[in-house]
Amino acid sequence: MNLDDKAYQQCKCMGTALFNQNSCNFPGLGDHYVDAIAEQPPVEPAALGDPPPEPSIPDAPAVPEDKTDQVKMVEYLNSLSAYQDNVKAIQENYRNETDLYKVMSDIYTGQMKKYQEDRARYDISRVSAVKIGEGIIETVTKQYGWAWVNKKDAKAYAAWLFQNWSAQIIIVLIYLAIILFLIKRKDVK
Repeated sequence: MNLDDKAYQQCKCMGTALFNQNSCNFPGLGDHYVDAIAEQPPVEPAALGDPPPEPSIPDAPAVPEDKTDQVKMVEYLNSLSAYQDNVKAIQENYRNETDLYKVMSDIYTGQMKKYQEDRARYDISRVSAVKIGEGIIETVTKQYGWAWVNKKDAKAYAAWLFQNWSAQIIIVLIYLAIILFLIKRKDVK
């Protein structure tokens, strides 16, 4: 399970909850606490968006049918000149938008690289701290788990208590018998 799964399952002594003393009060875990446990993850930069669309160039003015009419040819040449200026402005605007998009793309790439590095650092520090804490709990549980009991489970707690007190009473009676035997042996000599 990853940290999100452990948080979703509300594990008391797993994931980042093992550093919460109200949830998991296990000795020695605080030594491995890192600030990233309580911090919010880095914020991903806003999406770049689509590149500017290809401009649509309007149709060129139609050539007059009568090429000998000077008035119509002057009007045509004037409209052709305006058309060329308009096309040039559209192309220049598209080039500027493309250049701006490239600059924004470079900035976005830098921001995304920094975000990924920060996110990796954030995740690694959290996961490593949690793994160390869970490792401590697992190691101690393997070695001393037999000595623990859930006090809220009355039947299990009563059986555990009876077993431990019985073992202590048997040990005391054995020691008492050994002591009485040794005293009697000393008196015989």
